[in-house]
Amino acid sequence: MSFQKMYNKLYPLLHQKRIPLVIHQGVRSFTDGEKTYFEDINTYHKIADDTLESLADKLEGILETQTGFDSDISLSNGVLTVQLTPHGTYVINKQTPNRQIWFSSPISGPKRYDFTKNTWIYKHDNSQLHNLLSEELTKALKIPCDLSNCDYGKEDA
Repeated sequence: MSFQKMYNKLYPLLHQKRIPLVIHQGVRSFTDGEKTYFEDINTYHKIADDTLESLADKLEGILETQTGFDSDISLSNGVLTVQLTPHGTYVINKQTPNRQIWFSSPISGPKRYDFTKNTWIYKHDNSQLHNLLSEELTKALKIPCDLSNCDYGKEDA
């Protein structure tokens, strides 16, 4: 089903709940309150890839300055792995069938993030991926780790 047909089919519900079609930085998507619908699969891939690449770049910069523990970052085939010895391993990966990013943390466990309001949100507690990772790394590394300036790290109003 095309993006436009899907939007037209859901329009009565979206209009009733006042849920707008969101076009942000050329990304066409909308949400029905539960799930985000992207214009096409390439849109999802671009957003998810940009998110993972931006996080990897920022984390490499942060970890280069740290001493006293071993760390390793790898990004391959939509999977970002961050090993922080002795704290554990973070895995952040694309989950294409669900159009989500999945997150596994040695501290908070697994979470599944949906793209909503131009960022990745865990719908069970409305937490943002970038904020949770920032908080956990700040505690583990004992330095400020702000990842909100990474791609898709801030929620639209």
